[in-house]
Amino acid sequence: MAQNMALPTQSLDTGAAAYWIEGQIYQADSLSPESETQMGLLLGISPVVYVQAQEAAPVQAKVQAQVQASEHAQVLEWAARTLGYTGFDVAEVTKSITAALAAAAHAAGQVRTAGAQLSSSLAGQGSYFAVALVPSAKSHKAAPPGTDWLLQISGFTPQLNSSLAHADELRVGLSSYRRNHSSPACNLLLEQDGELLAGQSHRPQTNATLWLNVDNNVALIDQHCVVAVLQDGSEVTPPLSDGALHTAWRQALLAGSAVSERSLSLAELLGAKSVSGLTPWGQTLSVASIEDRVFL
Repeated sequence: MAQNMALPTQSLDTGAAAYWIEGQIYQADSLSPESETQMGLLLGISPVVYVQAQEAAPVQAKVQAQVQASEHAQVLEWAARTLGYTGFDVAEVTKSITAALAAAAHAAGQVRTAGAQLSSSLAGQGSYFAVALVPSAKSHKAAPPGTDWLLQISGFTPQLNSSLAHADELRVGLSSYRRNHSSPACNLLLEQDGELLAGQSHRPQTNATLWLNVDNNVALIDQHCVVAVLQDGSEVTPPLSDGALHTAWRQALLAGSAVSERSLSLAELLGAKSVSGLTPWGQTLSVASIEDRVFL
C-alpha cells in the first residue's frame, strides 16, 4: 500500500476545485489519497528516489557502500528546489524514509508509521521503496506545486522486458530524439517521465533506449547511469552537465570506485570494451548490445 503524507506545509488556499474522474465529479477535499496521487503523477513533475529496503549487501558490485536515507532525501531536496516544491524538510523526509525501512524490516501485519498504513508485504530481502514528491489536487495548474504536495512512499519491484531471452541484460536502441542537457530539469529522475517515454526506441529486440544530448554526447540509457570501460582500461560515466540523472546511487559510485566523469561520444561508447547501466535503485545491468554493436 502506498504511504501518502501531506507534510505540514499545506496551502491556506481553500478554493472549491472540482474534478471529473471516471464519470463522476469530485470536490478536491473528497478525493481519496490514491486518486489524488494518480492525478499528481499525471503532471510528470514528480521527482523520485529508489531506496533499498534492507541493510544487506548492495545488489550490484560497483556501489560498495549502503546509501543512507539522508542521502536520498538530499537528492529529493535538490529536485524540489528545481521544480518549485517548497517547504521541503530534509530531516523530516529522512525520518519518514527511515521509519518505512524499519517497518519493512521488522513489522508483522499492518503497522502504523508516520500516520499512515504500511503493508508488511513490503518486507523481505531485496525489496525497495519508491519515494516521490507528488503534486496535490490543488497543483493542477501551470505553476510550480509550491507547498501543495504529498510525500509518497510505496513498495517498488524493478522490472525489465521479460520478453527477451536475457531480461537482465540491456539490449539498447538509439532514440531519434535528443536530451536537452541545458534544461534545469534534465538531471531529475521523475516518475512517469513523459520525455523519456515518448522518445523510446522501438527497434525490435531491444529493451532499453540510449539518449544522446543536443551536442551528440551520451546522456543516459533509459533512467540508468552509463558506465563504460574504454580500451585503455579507464572507467568513465557522463557528467551531469551532459544530461546524466542525479541519484544517490550515482554519487556513491563516483565516491567509492575508480569511475570518473567525462563526456562520451557515441563512437567512443560503441568502441568501449564493455558498457553497463547503473539503475536508479543501485543495480548494475550489463549492456549486451547497442544498435548493431554487440558486447561480448
